[in-house]
Amino acid sequence: MQETNIHTAGRNLQLDQKKQKSLHDVLLKNFGAVPNPANPFLATVLLCGEKVEDEPTCTSLKTLLDESFMKADSINPFVKESENFHVSGIIIDYEKHILQLVQGPDHNVYSYLSDLKSATNLMINNFIIFFDDDTDKLKINDWVYIDKVPPKALEEVEGLEKSEEEISDSAIGDLFNLIELGSNCIEQSQVQKVSFSDIARVKYPKLFPSINSLMMYKKCKLFFTLDEFVENLCMFPQLTQDCELNYPLEDPLKY
Repeated sequence: MQETNIHTAGRNLQLDQKKQKSLHDVLLKNFGAVPNPANPFLATVLLCGEKVEDEPTCTSLKTLLDESFMKADSINPFVKESENFHVSGIIIDYEKHILQLVQGPDHNVYSYLSDLKSATNLMINNFIIFFDDDTDKLKINDWVYIDKVPPKALEEVEGLEKSEEEISDSAIGDLFNLIELGSNCIEQSQVQKVSFSDIARVKYPKLFPSINSLMMYKKCKLFFTLDEFVENLCMFPQLTQDCELNYPLEDPLKY
């Protein structure tokens, strides 16, 4: 009886091995199983930076966004011409600063952040407040531009120092408020969308992050600068074969 069980287990193991598929087989089988196989992963980024004087920043940023997304789509072999991804998110003009919430395919968002890093004629001293490269769905399905901020949000008042946990909670709260603000705009009629800056300033003043919060995020040193983010997360390390083969094992690879 024991020998029979051993033979049966052996046959089952052989059958299991025959059923196993390579990673390549699995990828081919599942390609197209998601709603948008060309852009299966969505990302969300919230960032803030200083405006460069005498520059129509918001209009120029929207142009840069469109160009960056189009560039990312053009090098994506799975994107068809009719499937180019439009920009989603919200830009708020805080007079001297610009707050941006951008959503879209992860490689499109990476493309925009890389291009923004080089666009020093538009914005400087950018820093990332929030980033998520596993967004389940877009929360804002259009582009929202607000150039009028409630006076209360622009008041600069010295506040008490906050712990890292309190700063983190504040940043997440501001993120959700911005998503709600953008969603409220999408729900407006086409006529109301044109004047949404005035509507939002009156009806939704509590959804605007305060300039005090933005300056706190900037000074606390808890968040990546845009330069740090791009260099660490948007670019592949330039390792060479010589380094990989010949660099001493006791020391880390250099690139």
